[in-house]
Amino acid sequence: MMHSTNVISLSRALAVNWNTGTREQIRDWLQSIMTERNMSPIELAKFVGVSPTTIYRAIDVGSEFTTTTKTLEKVASKVGRQPPGPSYLDAHHIRPLNSPSGLEAIDVPRNLITLTADEHRLLAYRILDRSLELEGYLPGDIVVIDEDVAPSAGDIVCVDLSSQRPGGAGRVLRLFEPPYLMSRSIDRRVEPAPILLDRSVEIKGTATAMLREMRKAS
Repeated sequence: MMHSTNVISLSRALAVNWNTGTREQIRDWLQSIMTERNMSPIELAKFVGVSPTTIYRAIDVGSEFTTTTKTLEKVASKVGRQPPGPSYLDAHHIRPLNSPSGLEAIDVPRNLITLTADEHRLLAYRILDRSLELEGYLPGDIVVIDEDVAPSAGDIVCVDLSSQRPGGAGRVLRLFEPPYLMSRSIDRRVEPAPILLDRSVEIKGTATAMLREMRKAS
């Protein structure tokens, strides 16, 4: 659920030119993912959002099936692992959940400023992890934080964890559910723990807009 955040699709699409690896490399890559996550082909297919037949055909030694770029993108973005073969995919789309930094500061998009009050203090970040994927916030998305908006229960907030976790994640996104700040990841085995709201927790602002760059394979 996206709460009150505005979702804006950018008109510019990112072209992806992906020279995939051999069938054997792709098969080994998928097998290693399933082994590491203790998943069956059906479970992996459900996790990444493809047909089980697609996974079965990709790992079948005797199959001449060619795995599509779109399928490899889906798997890579979900598991945080670069697929075999040279890739020109934006690296932000395949960052793992436990990336050392949850957010990358960027300039506030100009077209967004016209939609908000000029006097508001806005910050923009590119999301690098999967900690809120069940709330609809994915790696590569751009989130805009308003420092002047106080959060209500159910809002998405930007939190600075630098004082709590030196050398770890700095600023991250979390779901504001007092008395905790929560994450919402599909993979519960690596999901960040809830953060108790106390005086040591510094909330930098509330998410007021999220932008997603629409990509297409070339």
